[in-house]
Amino acid sequence: MSGVDSANQFPNSRMAGAVRAGQSRFVSVDTPGTMQTPSQENVSIVAASALAVPPANAANGYRPTTYAIITAIGGPLYATYDGSVPSAGSYAIALADGASLPVQGSNAMASIRVIGTNMSVSYWS
Repeated sequence: MSGVDSANQFPNSRMAGAVRAGQSRFVSVDTPGTMQTPSQENVSIVAASALAVPPANAANGYRPTTYAIITAIGGPLYATYDGSVPSAGSYAIALADGASLPVQGSNAMASIRVIGTNMSVSYWS
């Protein structure tokens, strides 16, 4: 993990000692949680679409979804982050075929809109 000392990098540092002792308070927020929730595969997005974020489901053990990875399939994908409708001429980000876009946080997942050809989305809680 970038920016975190480990016993191999600086074996005599205080941070490495804290990691060995289980006392480190560093928490990674740049990666998804430990549980993948239901995903969307090869979804047509020829009309501007919001993400279909799966709800938390105690019966299946799913916690609230907090992270998504959107992958463009078959062509470019255009996205906006503010809830506005994206198009090929008006967008916040464009993804080439096969490229991925991470989205973190429930507010970000609720406000992102995408359009293009197809997409797949992996969700994590």
